[in-house]
Amino acid sequence: MAEKARKRYEIHQTTAPGLDHLMPEEARLAWVELLDRFTSDLAAPAITLDGQAVVLEDYLEVHPHWRSQVEELVAGGRLFPGPWYVQTAQHLVSGEALIRNLQEGLLLSRKLGAVGFIASLTEGAVQLAQLPQILDGFGLYSAFLQPGMQSGGLLQAGAWVARDGAQIALFREANARGHGPELRVNDYRPGGVPVKRRPVRRTVSTLTGLAELIRDTASLPYPEVLPVVDRTHPESSGTLSARLWIKQRNHRIQTLLENWAEPFTVWASLLSPSNPKGFLSASDVLSYAWRLALRAQTPEVLLGCASDATYRMTQSLHERAETVADAITRGALETLAAQINTTTLPAKGVAVVVFNAARSAQSGPVSVALAELPWDPLLPMEMTESAGRSVPCSVVDVEQDGDTPRLPVVEFIARDVPAFGYDTFVISQTDTDTDSSMVDVDSGLSIENEALSLTVDRQTGLLTIFDKRTGRSYAGLGRFEDGGDCGTVLSYAPPTRDTIIDVPANAPLLVTRQRGATSEILYVFQIFRLPESLSPDRSARLPMAAQFVPMAIATRITLYRSVPRVELDIRLANEASNHRLRIHFPSGLFSETVFADGLFTVNETVVSLAQEGADPEPVAVAQRAFTTIISADSGLTIASRGLPEAWVTPAEHGHDVAVTLLRAVGEPCALNGIERARDSVSGAQGFGEHELSLAVIPHPGTDWLSAWHQSWQFQTPLRALVTTRHKGVLNSRGSLVTVDNPLVVLSTIKPARDGQAMIVRVYNLSGEAQSANVQIGVSFGSAERMRLDEASLGLPPLQVEGQTVTLTVPPFGLQTIALLP
Repeated sequence: MAEKARKRYEIHQTTAPGLDHLMPEEARLAWVELLDRFTSDLAAPAITLDGQAVVLEDYLEVHPHWRSQVEELVAGGRLFPGPWYVQTAQHLVSGEALIRNLQEGLLLSRKLGAVGFIASLTEGAVQLAQLPQILDGFGLYSAFLQPGMQSGGLLQAGAWVARDGAQIALFREANARGHGPELRVNDYRPGGVPVKRRPVRRTVSTLTGLAELIRDTASLPYPEVLPVVDRTHPESSGTLSARLWIKQRNHRIQTLLENWAEPFTVWASLLSPSNPKGFLSASDVLSYAWRLALRAQTPEVLLGCASDATYRMTQSLHERAETVADAITRGALETLAAQINTTTLPAKGVAVVVFNAARSAQSGPVSVALAELPWDPLLPMEMTESAGRSVPCSVVDVEQDGDTPRLPVVEFIARDVPAFGYDTFVISQTDTDTDSSMVDVDSGLSIENEALSLTVDRQTGLLTIFDKRTGRSYAGLGRFEDGGDCGTVLSYAPPTRDTIIDVPANAPLLVTRQRGATSEILYVFQIFRLPESLSPDRSARLPMAAQFVPMAIATRITLYRSVPRVELDIRLANEASNHRLRIHFPSGLFSETVFADGLFTVNETVVSLAQEGADPEPVAVAQRAFTTIISADSGLTIASRGLPEAWVTPAEHGHDVAVTLLRAVGEPCALNGIERARDSVSGAQGFGEHELSLAVIPHPGTDWLSAWHQSWQFQTPLRALVTTRHKGVLNSRGSLVTVDNPLVVLSTIKPARDGQAMIVRVYNLSGEAQSANVQIGVSFGSAERMRLDEASLGLPPLQVEGQTVTLTVPPFGLQTIALLP
């Protein structure tokens, strides 16, 4: 009897450097060393450059005279850069930052001769529901999920479907081995076939070749392997809150670039006679600013688990990016202000232009120092908007400008400033019998505006908010809770015997009330006694009787006129280690679904209702701008700036929302098997002062859209600029782009990469197709739908009437429009 032939199995391998455990400059030098050896060895296997192009940019900065050799290796398929500019923690950056990342990465890769891309992803804390939609918009129809910190098992192939129906093929890698400047080998087993004790043939492949192989051998259609909601990995539970300051700084720079620098630079480019290169010049400068910001968005940096030395270098990148973005924005706003015809405004007083970078019309406070106004402190201020209405204003401060007389700092409420637009105001002094514009200060405990009233409890510091529109009260808000943390920079873990501190030690509290024409404010100062650290075995917090440190928390609670939200500005000083501080907002509302701002969508998270006799199960929510709980008649939205971690806990009297304000840890984590020294992450303890901003937005249960737009407006406070009286081509009030359907959200306004058009991008919040009219504030010739990479879709032009583009956005859709001159 003939022996049965044994089936031969084939393992395909790719090679990639394992350098992600190194500091940025160490990694850069390691890449240079590796590529030096690679370019000298013609027999070396092809290298996949971790899916990013910045590696070759760094290499050519060191060796600019070897560019032609690098281009030959890329064109010949031996070096595989891109499609990303840098690998990033995708759940901790904005959707527009991901798009700029791919745009910069593909541009650089193609300049070096690369063709045929496949998205390389790292298995990390969160997989984004809408990522297939973004990749599809760049013509990237396949992705590899590389082994991360929690990986293993055989390769799986499946379909990854976004909420709008966009679908890509997703392949998971089997394993990885090797670190340092040597090549890491990733094994792929088509079909997920185990190979132990089987005849094996190993073949070196590339990612693109492997994708084609698996598509040819796997059965279609692929099974769906990822859900259409953002998924958080439980072993990375601390990445949303470790080193929160880096997340806040990144959020601030992204917002500055996306909402201020890009749209207003586009507008200024159209109006500036001294800028003959127009959009092309603006696009180049903005691209430079984005590359600086993107370099600081590597996974280890944003997750909070890199070394202290890395963060010192990252701060330099942030400062450069923010300085460039600020300069771009300031120049654009000054150009626009110079083009506004202010001669139609009342002759008496000083002209002030107020700019709004939010996606919808916004009312809010504006402060401006008035050097040009001869100021008599005995006379009240008077503010008038362009439409002639009187505007509330107060003198909130006085600045000294050298030897000149003291200058008044005037705060006023600008109402309904158009989205991505401006309005003009005139401020003057009057001798008429009007209310004083000065501010009153006392020790009262209550404040109010047209929509809300608020009271603080002097013993506990807890807030009660009454919504005048719905008649509903929310009690016990703003409770600070501090507990121990014996986890690492990567993962949160409470000690076995925890001590929870949630009562201030300095009751009754010091409360100061300030009331003026524009706002009412409560200043509350609290001191909490915290255990200094953990016990030596890290199983409990130290007894406070033996060792404790004070944590001072100063909170400014503000209600502005015409603004239906409560703003909390918190300043705290931390001297304790290994603990987590959160602020709680018990909603009193019951809902099985919690909403949170996501990537070009609003995500829904299921929260189980509290069960009698069972401990409530908190649910972690990754938020970008807000978290919302809605009942049949009421809703409560908590917004924040750059604080991505919220926890929702079902309770007997309604769900509780807690936002993490500080996570102080000192234990390093192993990155890809590489252990870090404890003293290398001591900065993660967060000693020193921290400033944090949140907003509480009560609303009717049916009016969640208004609350979400309030949350987005909270990210971009209004800006003011004093100007002169002059003629100009712009009216006293205007907008660059507005959308008439609140379910269709403006995502970006920017110059096209080729400098030939203005790009406008919108997305649909709902699961139904939405029609919208997009009103453009400048003249244009035609409107064309584009891909995310700004390549033409080859579709007929959009319907244009005057300066309005009419479009239909599919369910959860993302549409990009090029407005051509």
